[in-house]
Amino acid sequence: MKALIWIVVVAVVAVGGYYLYSNYMATDSSDATSEESSDGTSADASADVSL
Repeated sequence: MKALIWIVVVAVVAVGGYYLYSNYMATDSSDATSEESSDGTSADASADVSL
């Protein structure tokens, strides 16, 4: 019975970690796409062109 409790605890931690990691990756990728300007180039690329 004690082993079953440990299996449940490990499963909850694993699922929670996966949820947090996948949510972080979705937020991170949406931040990267929001940095693009209307012409499709990133703000960093247009900043490198100016002299």
